[in-house]
Amino acid sequence: MTGGSVMPTMGAHMQLLRPGQATLAHRHTGSVIYTAAKGRGVSVIAGRRFEWQQGDIFCVPSWAWHEHHNLDPAEDACLFSFNDFPVMRSLGFHREEAYPDNGGHQPVTAA
Repeated sequence: MTGGSVMPTMGAHMQLLRPGQATLAHRHTGSVIYTAAKGRGVSVIAGRRFEWQQGDIFCVPSWAWHEHHNLDPAEDACLFSFNDFPVMRSLGFHREEAYPDNGGHQPVTAA
């Protein structure tokens, strides 16, 4: 309701990916656990490609480059996530960085 963290040590987000939408790669301190709440897509995490669909769970470790892509040309995809960003911020360790090369998309080195 406040837009703040759900707990002092844990944050939560819901990310909407429109049909065919791809995010740009970035990395941050703190780890994230994702649940595919709707749709299907692919995430590239540290150069590895992971396909997901509704109900799948996957994680992004701290400081790993990652990006998401909704593979459906007609339907939205939604990724629910929880993270430890609040504790990283409280300790003064939070940092985030955009991927600088290749138009913001990391190369896929493994499937």
